[in-house]
Amino acid sequence: MKKIAIIILLGLFLYGCKTEPEQETAMPMSEVMKYIEEVAGMVDYYDHLRSEYPNLVRGPNEIQGQCGDYALLFALKTGAKIVVVNTNPRIENGIYKVAGKSNDSSIINSIEKSFTLKDKNGDLQSGYWYTDYDLYLYHPKIGLYRLNKVNNYTPKINYNHVWNLLNTVELGTIEIDVSNYDVNGTWQP
Repeated sequence: MKKIAIIILLGLFLYGCKTEPEQETAMPMSEVMKYIEEVAGMVDYYDHLRSEYPNLVRGPNEIQGQCGDYALLFALKTGAKIVVVNTNPRIENGIYKVAGKSNDSSIINSIEKSFTLKDKNGDLQSGYWYTDYDLYLYHPKIGLYRLNKVNNYTPKINYNHVWNLLNTVELGTIEIDVSNYDVNGTWQP
């Protein structure tokens, strides 16, 4: 009788552990546009460094940033995935999901020592970081976030860039580039 009870309990435990594909909730385009506008107003695409990147959407307390910062903030607000292409030979082109915030000071220190991009005040800014197993996006005012690769992605562009994929009610899964919206007025890559 004990064996049967153990087998039943083990079966129930294993059934509860079975993994099902994560279902992504579709977001209405009206809500998507609200988040595109909000995130575009949170970041200024380093227009003080390159005049071809005007800051079309202004907001209070903007931080200096680049495409990865827009993509990270948009993903944190919406649950969108992040597309990373051509950033570094050791970083695989792909679709990533934010796995969580990290407080690993050794990674933060390494990033801050290696990057030279600075904001208007001369403070070091954002970038990518990778270890043998993980990819991170970092900005001193947003934080350090680890990303998990969920799918491959074949780049349609030949320069390094980061943007988002999001499931919408009206259009299905679409590509959204909030940094492009901030400097060109369109959210499409």
